Amino acid sequence: MAGSQEPANAGSRIVTPQGETYLVSARLVAHDDPDGEGAVVWNALRGRPILVPRETARALRGEGPAEIPPQALHELVAKGHLARSVGDEKAGVDERVARYVDEIRGGSKVAYLRLIVADDCNFACTYCIHDRACPARDGTRPRRMSFETARRAVDLFLEFLRSSGRTAGTICFDGGEPLLARDVVTRTIDYARQAERPDVGLELILATNGVLLDERTAAWLGERKVVIGMSLDGIGGVNDLVRRTAGGKGTFASIVGKIDLLERIGHPLTGLSATIARETVGVFGRELIDFARSRGMKWLRFDPDILDMRGVDATRMAERLLEGWRLGTASGIDVIGFWTRPATNLLATGENKEFLGFCLAARGETVAIDPRGEIVPCPHSRVRIGHLDDLEGGLGPIFSGEGRYERYVLENTVGRIPACRGCEIEGFCAGGCAAAREIRGVTGEEGAEPTLCEIYRQATRRLVAERLRGKAAV
Repeated sequence: MAGSQEPANAGSRIVTPQGETYLVSARLVAHDDPDGEGAVVWNALRGRPILVPRETARALRGEGPAEIPPQALHELVAKGHLARSVGDEKAGVDERVARYVDEIRGGSKVAYLRLIVADDCNFACTYCIHDRACPARDGTRPRRMSFETARRAVDLFLEFLRSSGRTAGTICFDGGEPLLARDVVTRTIDYARQAERPDVGLELILATNGVLLDERTAAWLGERKVVIGMSLDGIGGVNDLVRRTAGGKGTFASIVGKIDLLERIGHPLTGLSATIARETVGVFGRELIDFARSRGMKWLRFDPDILDMRGVDATRMAERLLEGWRLGTASGIDVIGFWTRPATNLLATGENKEFLGFCLAARGETVAIDPRGEIVPCPHSRVRIGHLDDLEGGLGPIFSGEGRYERYVLENTVGRIPACRGCEIEGFCAGGCAAAREIRGVTGEEGAEPTLCEIYRQATRRLVAERLRGKAAV
């Protein structure tokens, strides 16, 4: 959703008391730091964030005299936020996108394969994106992947990695719930471990809700160095409000029991993922961070529901996200999520790093295979980019110039999403989750969910300012 966050003064002139004349960047963003004494400034397309005095931000917004301290003026000019002349900033983005598309041709950045071994699930989480994205619910296609399809995908992926000079790659067993296809998962893991060579290593990941894990399977996964990823959406009844079995029962006790099992056999989780749904906004809190810390976990990923935040107070949600980030950081836990990505990407531009797509799929770094052998950008996307049966000599053809994969990446890069034009984080969010936008598009809704957009904007302002303040204090 586009916003009116750019200063009213953007694109106008500023004349300093010393008589110097500068043009304000047309995509300049200037916000008072809600948690500090200064203000944070960046360019909505190019980034390069800095902290400035609040009086400077007011001048940039056209709300006060152009009394900009010399140090702030120097930084604003050095970052390109003030200049003697202003060029076409959108043209600069288009040039970056064109260079990037050239780079991804041939799949040069793909090193992550997701195998959707089961389209169905034994959970019925209220916010499930896969349930809404997957068109298999009508029974017209298989819900489970065959071992032959999985084996062929592994072979093509390994050959692609070798032919492109890669020394490592990742295969994630995904779903639905992958352990509903336990035999396919275990056979494919064994096959992948036997097929990898010293010149190309594989990281194997199992993304599971965990309840089908038994001690024998868990130990077997540990022996084969399979990383296990699980989710927990809160403590006790908070989790059970939204993370339920297909029969409607709560799952907290079952999930924690499996976390205990993994610890007991010496293969503990290193982190957890959590979704904050509309039902849990008011009750999701520090208890999950305390739980992760008590289990020695290193990271915690929590995100607002990317499909439906209607009616949620965006300001309060952003505040709660930052509270969680601070608590986690203070506890030595790396707090991450979709909501932190715009800030992370924005801060990276200060180190001359470029950002063009929101996720691995939108950046041209991953593909997924569904149970039929269809190749899609991610497990939740409906965009068909090929089929395993069409590929004789490897994965290369699906990445050929001007093909479906290239078009998918191009359509999801910065500056190519109409609903995002004019947003203050357009250059660092790029529309958020592309699959979520696809799902909304089916019902005629354009862009990302509006309340989620506002949450991302407010959280980005706070997180960027906080991290810049932290650097200044070092």
